[in-house]
Amino acid sequence: MLTKELANRRPALYEHLTLLDPQLVYRFSFRWFGSYFASCMPPAVLRRVWDQVIVLHPKPFLPFLATAVLIQLQSKLLQMNTADQVAEFLLEVRIEIAIGIEIVARS
Repeated sequence: MLTKELANRRPALYEHLTLLDPQLVYRFSFRWFGSYFASCMPPAVLRRVWDQVIVLHPKPFLPFLATAVLIQLQSKLLQMNTADQVAEFLLEVRIEIAIGIEIVARS
């Protein structure tokens, strides 16, 4: 669902990531989804996300949140030339993009 959403909303970013490695999205999204984003968000942002995930949108919310995060990071991601660079960046990034998350949470 994440790849489909990303392809629909940001085709250039989707194409860039899949050209680097067709499985690249799964390398970081598994960690994000498995931890409900606890691995990459500060507690204040995470509480708002969990309210949305647990209370309002239990399953489909995670791919949309991941898509919003990728869109916010698009300019940095498009500058990276290898799948390892992208994966390392996304596995280590601390997501503090409150505005992007609020947009997703309210839609």
